[in-house]
Amino acid sequence: MLNKTLFLAIFLIGFMVTAQKKIPKNKVLIEESVANHKSDLIKISDEIWSNAETAFEENKSSKLLADYAEKNGFKVDRGVAGMPTAFVATY
Repeated sequence: MLNKTLFLAIFLIGFMVTAQKKIPKNKVLIEESVANHKSDLIKISDEIWSNAETAFEENKSSKLLADYAEKNGFKVDRGVAGMPTAFVATY
């Protein structure tokens, strides 16, 4: 019984180590990007919460997010679907 338990533990540890090494490259790049933008994203979040706006009238929040996306290389289409606060950011 001890040998089976030991074998299972070694197998699971080996599997977890192998699985962690196979993280897709895109996921790693996304995690790095979020980490690099962390302080800006926190500032944006804090500003949105301090200027709470009602649904479909998020003028300040929408502008803040769209401007940040443009600043970071996204093409931003504003006023999508006839809604002044809606936008699509494409990279």
